[in-house]
Amino acid sequence: MSPWATCWPDQQVVDAIAAGYEAHAGRSFERRLLRAIEAGRDAGGQVGNDGHLTERSAGIFVYGAYDHAELDLRVDLHDKAVDELRRAFEEYELYRGYYRDRGKNPRDARPAGRVRRRPQAAAGGGAMTYSIIGRCARTGRLGLGITTFSLAVGGRCEGVAANIGVCKTQAFPNRTNDPLGIKLLAEGFLPARVMEMFAANDSEHDYRQIAIMDRDGRIAAHTGSGTRGWSGHQIDTDCVRLRQRPGRAAGAGRADRGLQDQARRCAGIPAHAGDRGRA
Repeated sequence: MSPWATCWPDQQVVDAIAAGYEAHAGRSFERRLLRAIEAGRDAGGQVGNDGHLTERSAGIFVYGAYDHAELDLRVDLHDKAVDELRRAFEEYELYRGYYRDRGKNPRDARPAGRVRRRPQAAAGGGAMTYSIIGRCARTGRLGLGITTFSLAVGGRCEGVAANIGVCKTQAFPNRTNDPLGIKLLAEGFLPARVMEMFAANDSEHDYRQIAIMDRDGRIAAHTGSGTRGWSGHQIDTDCVRLRQRPGRAAGAGRADRGLQDQARRCAGIPAHAGDRGRA
């Protein structure tokens, strides 16, 4: 344990961080980290030339035996970021085991404890996860955007690497897929071959949605038959969209035209340029 700080009036903040961590030796590692941050805040937090500086961002990050984070919680642009981090952490704890185990046992995985919030119905009915991976044809930059009802989704986006590619798994994700996909792309395997290796070595491949793109814009995408409700993907030049929505039959057809046009605009492709993918 090594507490440190900048912009504090004296040693008290650093001492408080250490004391907060040590005082909770019987609690989980994650809770000790959070309590240490809270103790530093309570001892005075950040101080600038004009007095106290509001903590507007906060986070907890924990890594263990795998290439992906065990916990990645972040709060940004919030006037009480540390308080909000505590609230997010307590909510996340209700789902944490489910997020950890659903990829291994998608048939039976259920959230433990009380679900505090139900997803609001989206336009057309049902909650959904939707995402896009893309490549800028002009600069070669790679990116990923995603939104979902599940918490802390930003901590489950490990599969982006400069000058290599993007790999994103959702639905019932195998958390090892995305870091492994990046490693395989870096070794020179094409996206289609990476997808073949995923399928051959994952007994629950039918429960995944996966999109892979290399630095040259070559793409492979997969929507398994075991994903919930209606799920689909759409492939275009330099971008792939994944979408999941309960309430429609699986294999209900292509992603809707509005989603296609939006993604094409993101990639600089004219709307209604013709379908080059499938759902």
